[in-house]
Amino acid sequence: MDAAPSSALYTNINRKMELILRTGQLLMENGADTNRVVRDMVQTSAFFQIPAAALHLHVVYTTIIINISDGVHAFTSLEKCRKHDANMDVITAVSRLSAEASAKHLTLDAYEAALNHIERLPRRYPAAFSAFGTGIACAALAIIFGGDLDAAFCTALASVLGFFVRRRLALWEVNPYAGIAVAAFAATFAAWLMIPLNLSTTPYIPMIAGSLCFVPGIPLINAVDDLVNDRIIAGLTRAMHTVLIIGAMTFGIVLTIRLGSVADFTTISIVPSTGYLILAVAAALASLGFSVIFNVPPKLLGVTAFGGVIAVVLKNFLNLSLALPLPSSATVGAAAVSLYTLAASRYFRVPTHVISIPCVIPLIPGIPLYRLLFALINVRSLPLPTFLSAVQGGIEAVFILIGISLGVAIPNLVARHRLDRRQRLKAK
Repeated sequence: MDAAPSSALYTNINRKMELILRTGQLLMENGADTNRVVRDMVQTSAFFQIPAAALHLHVVYTTIIINISDGVHAFTSLEKCRKHDANMDVITAVSRLSAEASAKHLTLDAYEAALNHIERLPRRYPAAFSAFGTGIACAALAIIFGGDLDAAFCTALASVLGFFVRRRLALWEVNPYAGIAVAAFAATFAAWLMIPLNLSTTPYIPMIAGSLCFVPGIPLINAVDDLVNDRIIAGLTRAMHTVLIIGAMTFGIVLTIRLGSVADFTTISIVPSTGYLILAVAAALASLGFSVIFNVPPKLLGVTAFGGVIAVVLKNFLNLSLALPLPSSATVGAAAVSLYTLAASRYFRVPTHVISIPCVIPLIPGIPLYRLLFALINVRSLPLPTFLSAVQGGIEAVFILIGISLGVAIPNLVARHRLDRRQRLKAK
């Protein structure tokens, strides 16, 4: 690092760089997409009177690097992102701080104090309420996947157990992937233990839906968002993180299948057996539950619940009533939610993903993926038509996941380019 020149550009440069890096670190560690991270870091740099031409950022999932250079002197620093959580409250607070710092004429001390305050923010919902939200979310997904009310009740119990197991392992600082594997096993095994009680006519649904609270929806959607925005390294890293989480979940579920000698459930129907009204209620509850899990601010809970209704009801209407393929139906449902959240996010002044991600999580096709898993494990014992049907459903589920991610990302991408163009025109 060269000696600091006398230019006003480099006044307190080390401290400014530290605060810019901390801004990006808080966003990345709490589930923000890379575009949001870069945009807020650039806004913070402008507030610190660092010209855009002198600022160079390299942002990936695990590391953020900043370089400030005038062509003669160069200053470089980096920050590691050591944990990855889902905390929409922190993303909202940091984004507002970076956007409003100039308007409020904050000093460096005031900006740093605000970041410290955000970093220490307790979660909006206590552990017991988060566990309740987890149970409600997974129970609602059981209904959406065609389970009855008794299956939903069993799913809620299993998922709450999985939540507390994962939370305890996190407090013990167990490897996060190992923690997810153990928690998924606990939830699935608890659901398996309830099968002999004959509480439900759809006894295998809880085994599948009970661990869906661990589905990596945020890194999956952000991975696609990064890739379509040409942030290849960040997107691929997020994608690998997603694969590792799904692999950990798979290990826990496979262990239950093996220990319990689970019978064939590759032919379980996932067509909802309820009317659109009950389906809408289940979708709203699922989005509410995931909003609590993701620590969405309470004033937005009604917004996310309505978004979940839009996504699920529209997808099922297109698929069941108009016979549109499931991947296309899910893509349209996710895109409709994305357009809805564009308007809602501007009104509530929050990042779009704070609203959109809890809304589209109920679209994730958990059962086809698990049917594929079961078919692969039992490939030697399954009849060929059954195996091929499971593989076909699993491939379709992969396309659904891609469609959901693109449905969320593309409308935001188009709107973002239009907004950036307007800002450039205003600057002229």
